[in-house]
Amino acid sequence: GLDITKVIWVKQFTKLSLPFFFPSVHFYLTTYKELYEQVLHYEENFEVKISSRIDDLERAKGNLALVLWKIGGEDNLKRAVELLEHALATDIENFGEIHPAVALSQSSLAMVLKDIGDLKSLYQARELLERALNTYIITLDKTAPSIARVQSSLAQVLKDIGGEDNLKLAKKLFEKALVSDVANFGESAPEVARTQSNFALALVELGGEANLRQAHQMLEKALASDIANFEENAPVVALRRSNLATLLCALGGETNLIQAKELLKLSLSSDISNFGERSREVARARSNLALVLKDLGGPDNLDQAKEFLESALESELLFFNDMAPSVAVIRLNLAAVLQDRDGKENLLRAKDLLKKVQDADIINVGKPSVFLMWNLFNTYLKLKEMREAGKYIRALYIDVYKSLPDTHPLKPMIRKAYFYYKSLGY
Repeated sequence: GLDITKVIWVKQFTKLSLPFFFPSVHFYLTTYKELYEQVLHYEENFEVKISSRIDDLERAKGNLALVLWKIGGEDNLKRAVELLEHALATDIENFGEIHPAVALSQSSLAMVLKDIGDLKSLYQARELLERALNTYIITLDKTAPSIARVQSSLAQVLKDIGGEDNLKLAKKLFEKALVSDVANFGESAPEVARTQSNFALALVELGGEANLRQAHQMLEKALASDIANFEENAPVVALRRSNLATLLCALGGETNLIQAKELLKLSLSSDISNFGERSREVARARSNLALVLKDLGGPDNLDQAKEFLESALESELLFFNDMAPSVAVIRLNLAAVLQDRDGKENLLRAKDLLKKVQDADIINVGKPSVFLMWNLFNTYLKLKEMREAGKYIRALYIDVYKSLPDTHPLKPMIRKAYFYYKSLGY
């Protein structure tokens, strides 16, 4: 039985902006997903009994896509893309290429593609967001919040694509978005905290003392703001704590790592409470905490890090295929932990994991990442397979070294290792 009261309520609910209204709690999202499925079924078969307006059905489909995006997982993201591509085509047909409704559809589709995460999807997201930003600049007042929102989204995509030029452009976009958000919403608004947090993560990627110091200030402000605006156990507070922990890890030092550990323990507890043990959010929290435990070192920390990453990998594979970018990240982290543990068995498993990551990188981005190659080099080195280790360090130095920014943490280590191996004749 379909609850007609709920259907009518949902049709009113769809007039709201879902990305900012939805509670980020998996249970609620699943409930909304089921409800929207009912709405679509009812309208496609009996729409005249509720409304004769076809745009109600299109709006419901678009909002269902956003619900699928929030729930996440490979199948849900792919279906969300299909629904949002249809919505975009409909909007272009109805309004033409340059219209705010089209820009909104483009930006919604882009953020789903961003979460799919392979390089092809990220470049598609970048193109969509550039078009959306251009449309908003043409059609809206220059201070409109929508412009800042798309600037921030485009900056996040550029950060995920990576590379020094993209990160510098992301920084400029975040700077503009943050100025706009403060002017439109005030210093303590959640919108400002969100932009500060995303901006700070781009600064962490750029590296350098000044960027890290600025990132630290932003993340402290964002966390304090969200604690004031939401309850302590809110999912967004857990996310801000996790981002601050990322910054503390980049700063390094035992005191920062211990503080990062405490923040991530709070985030993990919150995510388990809000999303459940087998959720992607909990998998991500366990993976982040595991990296801190690895950096702190010691048998107990490494054992717990391994346990967390094994659990995170198992959870992620429930949502994504074996070659998905997010699965590759967890495998890379697990391999790094295994490298630090004693025993040839751990090193051999690390090598197997890294080879799977290499396969995934070639599928998703066309080549292995710098960190993957460095990990393969270290694994072969510890296995005393010197020629294989030399192959990776040569590739890092000859093909990658010059393109790395001077602030990249691996740059001096790559140079030192390369000339050492060259002196040995490998």
